[in-house]
Amino acid sequence: ISLHGYPKNPDDLFAETGEIRAYLDALVPGAVIWQGETGAAAYPNAVRAPFPLSWGLSWTELSQAKWNLRRALVHIGRDMPYSQFAITDVHYTQNNLQGPCPLGLLESRPDNSIARIRLAYFAYRNACTIFSDGLRSDPAGAGIESPHRTLGSARFYEPIRGKHVVALWDNRDMPDNGYVT
Repeated sequence: ISLHGYPKNPDDLFAETGEIRAYLDALVPGAVIWQGETGAAAYPNAVRAPFPLSWGLSWTELSQAKWNLRRALVHIGRDMPYSQFAITDVHYTQNNLQGPCPLGLLESRPDNSIARIRLAYFAYRNACTIFSDGLRSDPAGAGIESPHRTLGSARFYEPIRGKHVVALWDNRDMPDNGYVT
């Protein structure tokens, strides 16, 4: 089952996912839920398909990279298969929808050739490198709530060496365009 979610805060949407999970378990026990498509824009005021991705933020490649990375960590930490949308921008040519939709990790031209690599590509590539070879979400860490309401976390383990990794992030709202650490 594929979900299509574009929440303002990349940490959101899981209450609804829990409701869907309960409903599916009654109908099709063991069915897998995928986050089938999700992503953020690389610049403001671009063409948006039927989904609103402006949310009052003047999007930049930095906020795109931060939003995508948080969304990936939230899903990976819950063992929810995840699909990043999209590798390249979409260029709409319909009568009612024309122009670029800059959700791509790679900026593309209207002819679909690649113009350049975006910051979000490097962030996502690095996350995929870390999580691609043996690092798994830690079932013992599932459901651990931080005493700090503004702190998101996911716990992982590497079974061969028995080592743990913890990812932490500020989950108060959607990512901004700052470099504050």
